[in-house]
Amino acid sequence: MMELLGQVWSSLLTGMLVAGPLPLIVWVLRRWSDGASTQSRTGILLGASIAWCGIQAAISILLGFLHLLHLVPLIIVELLLLVTGFRLLSMDPAARGDGTSPSPPRGHRVGWIGWLLLASLASLGKAVLTRILTRPIVDSDSLEYHLPTIAQWYQDHHLSVLDPTDQISRFPYAFESLAAVFVWPFGEDWLAALPNLI
Repeated sequence: MMELLGQVWSSLLTGMLVAGPLPLIVWVLRRWSDGASTQSRTGILLGASIAWCGIQAAISILLGFLHLLHLVPLIIVELLLLVTGFRLLSMDPAARGDGTSPSPPRGHRVGWIGWLLLASLASLGKAVLTRILTRPIVDSDSLEYHLPTIAQWYQDHHLSVLDPTDQISRFPYAFESLAAVFVWPFGEDWLAALPNLI
């Protein structure tokens, strides 16, 4: 029973880590697009995905630089982002419906090809997510480069460079800083590949 409660708690923490920057991103995109009809929904979604990855990687790098790269500081920073984003959204006149901001244009319809593309992407996303969650990571790139770096950071609680002889190649650790965020809630690497969905 305690193991189940631990898994539920870790799942809630993971959900909070995923949601942490989202309200702030919504606020920034709302201010940036300013209701302009020239912004495509795809472009906005792409911008939000890139912003989310950048924010999560920046949090990981900052905490690693400060030697605070472990769960409690990570949760505190994510909670601060969540609260700040919701606070900014609540103060936004467009969110309150004050009429001070133009409303987005209406009438753009998605045809059957768009729905087919959306269904295909959703199906592909579900298949990839199922694979990530149900199969262990076994490819040599992950086992010889990505995961050892994340494991070292998990043990050291800061960003540390592995000995070059322990790695097959050298890259700037961008993906690792993002994937490391998903290791802390469970203390395991089974969600480390989750950023691949973005």
